[in-house]
Amino acid sequence: MLKGIKCLLFVFCFFCVGDLASQTVIGSQSNYAGSNAVSMNPASLTTSNLYFDVGFMGVGLSIYNDYAYIMGKDVLKTAMTMGDYIPTYNVNGRNRNYLTYKNPKHRPINLYESFDLGLFNMMFNIGDIQAIGLSLNMRAYTSATKIPWELPEAFLDSIGTTDIYDRDFRSKRSMLSTLEWAELALTYSTTIYERYNHKLDVGMSLKYLIGYSAAVAKVNKLNYEIPEQQSISINEFDFDAAAALPIDYDAPMESSNFIDKGLNRGSGLSVDLGFVYTRTQNKVIRRKTRDFHNYDWISFRTRVYYKWRVGFSLMDFGYIRFNNNAIVHHFYADSSMEFDAKGLENIETFNGLLEYVSESYYDGDSEKSLVGRNFVMGLPTTLRAQFDYNLYKSFYVNASIIQPIRLFKYSVMAAPRLMVEPRYESKYFDFALPVTLYKYKFWRLGASMRIGFLTIGTEKIANYLGLGKTNGMDFYMSLKFNLSKSDKAGNRYGACWSIF
Repeated sequence: MLKGIKCLLFVFCFFCVGDLASQTVIGSQSNYAGSNAVSMNPASLTTSNLYFDVGFMGVGLSIYNDYAYIMGKDVLKTAMTMGDYIPTYNVNGRNRNYLTYKNPKHRPINLYESFDLGLFNMMFNIGDIQAIGLSLNMRAYTSATKIPWELPEAFLDSIGTTDIYDRDFRSKRSMLSTLEWAELALTYSTTIYERYNHKLDVGMSLKYLIGYSAAVAKVNKLNYEIPEQQSISINEFDFDAAAALPIDYDAPMESSNFIDKGLNRGSGLSVDLGFVYTRTQNKVIRRKTRDFHNYDWISFRTRVYYKWRVGFSLMDFGYIRFNNNAIVHHFYADSSMEFDAKGLENIETFNGLLEYVSESYYDGDSEKSLVGRNFVMGLPTTLRAQFDYNLYKSFYVNASIIQPIRLFKYSVMAAPRLMVEPRYESKYFDFALPVTLYKYKFWRLGASMRIGFLTIGTEKIANYLGLGKTNGMDFYMSLKFNLSKSDKAGNRYGACWSIF
């Protein structure tokens, strides 16, 4: 693998260690999700069975690609040895550390990686129809979308394939981007309509964003041939590159140089919007409670119970403007030229890489490609829909869909998915078996469990059982303290610890 290519990939991947999910789907549809339900729909606060909820820690990880994989049997051994054991596979008489999916139709390649760390999350009810939430999260996303299938074969695959050479390739709208930021969010939810067995809740989250780092490489148009490995003959090229990273661009691209005193390279705003319609059903609850003198039975009616509910939400609608240590380059070529990637071998700095490419495209002018010192990066905006059905007593089934949308020239993208999740829930225990159609193409079977104060879950339990093909990983955990509405309505002596 080329040294220059390694460096470039390191820049993009260094800041996206994983996907720790404040925006996770796992556990967010439970009636005891509390503040974590905001990750799917901000209107969920007033539909929750909780009237007070505070989270001390929440972490989630999700990595996915549709290009390469390792066998499931090698996952645990690799993880337990902290990478000291790396599996090797024999392919056409050569050893490599991964296998590739068959791609006879030469579909573009995609990668999604996200990391969310919930530092603090809280919600509480105001009266019977209003709720407020407050949260502080650290988030990191990386996405590579519509990457031409032949490029990894030409530059990343040490074996190479002969069928990619001397062929005409065309590509457009490919993008590799990464974004790391902190967000402070204030959420408000209220019931705007409640009559008979109909209930409508709306909610909104306003977020202030602090951008730590961002980088993007966007191909607007590309027409080229690959005469040999590590070489490209370009006929037409329109390409953007932008970065705001905590590094000295003129220093060697090594991990020791990823140090900077300032944490804020940009700021921005975002908003979440949503509504939930609930088809409620009245239910009489009888509970034995204690007054100051004796025990007695009391009865009260509640609309917490429902037959079904449906919700829609727009999440992460916003952006961050980077203007601290930010650079923007544009490369354009409308005539045939040769680009020898082997020339990247001796490049050690980030600026050196961009200057070399600029010299190649602009007749030796190393600075002509630099066109700006600030740029805007869009958040992983999604449209989401949720449907929850009460099968019998504490048994439910939920269906959710997440569809990413790109609203800005540069942005990170979330992975599209469809999930069906049967679950059992109670005050102190939840269990669910989510089935996910990831990117509407790959099936995943997951599991999640809440026992008192702790919830853990994954969308891909096969990884931990050593089954199938592993093209990523997924894990979620959180820790919370909360009080349910039944505690408030009946006896307030109990509390519930839970994780979502």
